[in-house]
Amino acid sequence: VWVRGALRFSKTPNGGEKLLAAASSHKCLIQLEDVAAESEREEVVARYFLKQGVQVIVYLGDITKQEADALVNAANEDLRHSGGVALALSKAAGPEVQRESSDLVRRDGKVATGDAVMTSGGKLKCKKLLHAVGPEKDKAGGRERELQVVQGDIIHEKTDVIVNSTGFKSEPAGVSKAILTAAGPPVQAELFNGQKHKFIYIHSGLLGCKEIVHVQTDQEAQATNKTCKKVLKLCESKGFTSAAFPAINTGTNFKKVEVDPNSVEYQDIAKGFHKTAKYKIHKIERVQNYHLWSGYFVMRRKMEMKNSAAELGEKYLYHGTSAESCHCIERDRFDRNYTGAHGASYGAGVYFAINASYSANSRYAKPDPAGLKRMYVARVLTGHHTLGDSSMKSPPQRGDDPSDKYDSLVDNLQSPSMYVIFHDDQAYPEYLITFI
Repeated sequence: VWVRGALRFSKTPNGGEKLLAAASSHKCLIQLEDVAAESEREEVVARYFLKQGVQVIVYLGDITKQEADALVNAANEDLRHSGGVALALSKAAGPEVQRESSDLVRRDGKVATGDAVMTSGGKLKCKKLLHAVGPEKDKAGGRERELQVVQGDIIHEKTDVIVNSTGFKSEPAGVSKAILTAAGPPVQAELFNGQKHKFIYIHSGLLGCKEIVHVQTDQEAQATNKTCKKVLKLCESKGFTSAAFPAINTGTNFKKVEVDPNSVEYQDIAKGFHKTAKYKIHKIERVQNYHLWSGYFVMRRKMEMKNSAAELGEKYLYHGTSAESCHCIERDRFDRNYTGAHGASYGAGVYFAINASYSANSRYAKPDPAGLKRMYVARVLTGHHTLGDSSMKSPPQRGDDPSDKYDSLVDNLQSPSMYVIFHDDQAYPEYLITFI
């Protein structure tokens, strides 16, 4: 029996003695508890005794405050703790747990359904966290409907349908232009030569989806909701399980965003930098340029068709530069005309280093008046490479076909420390690290 005010009564004159007398006469235990703490008290829902003599207790409470040797987290195969209880545990544990999880996946690959992996408990009141991956709903016979708001590039999404909002009468801009550029000329021609209906269904072109649905833009929220519902019904009728919609008002072609130092994204970039470069990071910025990304994406698809997906050689590499060159690189890609500071020892192209320490050299990452240096972390398509030399204006051909050339040059075939590319769209300046 819970009696409110018992703790307060026990502190009155003779209150404690009266409670002891009551407990003695009724042969019971009186437990005093603060009312403020009562709301946080765990409630035992059920108890079970297994054959082995183990007792299982079901509590109703906050698992992030639970004291135990180990807590179990219902995780996904990527160990991205981005929603539900997994997100709550990750937030309470601190960034260390997500960092350990990402390292596990990077080292050993995705966690198979039915398996579990272990990390530290971080700031939780446990020694270890067990991340168990259960079956997906659609594979278990159920129907799953999920809405996710994702920050990223829609043209790079692996989905059944990509939705493109267009005005039909005007030239495409922003996200719409990026989608059409990445899809390729055949899709552009099919869209603008066809009849202008509210919905137009077109094949995906060079994009990694099955179909593109072009819908006429309407600024009214009610009309937009109806359009979204129609697209989702279309997906269901065709058996599609996923669709990517562009966010409203995402027509900005260029944006530079400072990355949160507490985020996993920041920690991953900083970790790669600090493997070889022992400098203090001032800030990390993400470069978002739809035109440059579209060019890179198209080049990626071309190389994928030429070399196969396994031989893309897509890598994160480093490129030191001056503050003056940043504006040009972020808006008009890595151009050989203003990256000549790296010399031409292995060919007259754009140079990228495997180790950040090389690009951090003041010869390349020139300090500004405040002593700050700058370095890009770029996505680079290295593909098939061969040994370069100073006389090369472009990569040599690989075989008898003069049109089939190597994709990049290196300084050492057995153990490259740098890559040289000759096509501007082979690299995308994804992050800018400012350091001292």
